[in-house]
Amino acid sequence: MIGTASPVNIGLAWFSQRMLLRGATTRQARAKLVGMMQLTAGVLFLGLLFLPLAPIEKVLVYALPTLCFTLALALLAEVVPEVQRGSFVAIHTALASLGAAASPAVMGRIVQTYGCNGHHAYEFGLAVGAVLLIVSCLAAMRWLHPARSREKLDRSLGTASA
Repeated sequence: MIGTASPVNIGLAWFSQRMLLRGATTRQARAKLVGMMQLTAGVLFLGLLFLPLAPIEKVLVYALPTLCFTLALALLAEVVPEVQRGSFVAIHTALASLGAAASPAVMGRIVQTYGCNGHHAYEFGLAVGAVLLIVSCLAAMRWLHPARSREKLDRSLGTASA
């Protein structure tokens, strides 16, 4: 997984940077790119249930949503004031760690609950994860506006210090 996710992340981060250099907004080059990768991964996760993919193709599907970890820090750096960035990076890391710690327990509970009804409990858990991924990326693509958030923050900090 790491051997696949790292090159995918490096390639997509490079693509994001290239988009920015060619005049794309941060929303397009970071927020929407992450959203599209997550949406693609969610749809492909559902596809894993129905498509006969080779093992390397399955690993590539699992690598796609990890792009959010790469570009999330760039989005945080753009929006969060410099004096608070360390705190926000720590909060981001803590939330990601909590998700990583909770997900095996959730998947285990799904497999235990639905495992006795057939051998497709793991597929059901994968489908639940895919739906959550799709819903969360659609919400992010709808409401994530880094430049607008930064402008609002600058205005509120400007009025607070004036």
